[in-house]
Amino acid sequence: MIFFLNAYSQKEIFFNNTPVKDIKVESLQGVEVNFTNTQSLTNKAIYIGYFNEKRISSQWTLNSTIGLYNVFGKSRILELINDSLNYYIATPNYKNIYTLALGAGIEPRWYWGYKKRFQSGKAQLNSGFFLSFPLSLKTTLLQTPDPILNPKWRPANFNVNVSFIPTVGYRKAISERVYLEGSIGLGLYSVIYKYPNTGISFLSPDLNLQFKLKAAYTFK
Repeated sequence: MIFFLNAYSQKEIFFNNTPVKDIKVESLQGVEVNFTNTQSLTNKAIYIGYFNEKRISSQWTLNSTIGLYNVFGKSRILELINDSLNYYIATPNYKNIYTLALGAGIEPRWYWGYKKRFQSGKAQLNSGFFLSFPLSLKTTLLQTPDPILNPKWRPANFNVNVSFIPTVGYRKAISERVYLEGSIGLGLYSVIYKYPNTGISFLSPDLNLQFKLKAAYTFK
């Protein structure tokens, strides 16, 4: 009886007899909320969307996403100098701005060391370190009106923000359906745009440092 009670009081031990060659990451789908802070744009974004993370090999997945970005930031206040020439300058003062954008992306992701974590019972919902290569597209739906550039909430010009930011991060399952995730990445950011009666143009890519915190709920 004493032996039984001592054994029962010990920490639960995870036993797994799955052959190593049969251990594979999970395919998941659900909804996610993430907070992103970018260095080069000084903007903070709260994203809400749907994700579908599909297994493509034993330790690789391909994650597809679509959702809405709520972007909060600051912009210099413009001062009109010559109305007839539409000439203006940026003052030293800033104003708060808001942007609502539609975003979509694809993200190949490698969960290194996954098989060892699985064997020790620590790989629920693909928990652990990962390396990913996300390509993201984002287009503006609504933005704070500007009396000089655009007095309407609808953007005056078509634009698509494109980013490719290789990322390293860590995921932790906190229940059977919910996980938290943190990551940091460094990559390129550019904008494709089109003004009325002009061709399509793009800005030269800028280097961008990105921090992201995410919470996700998976469907079963």
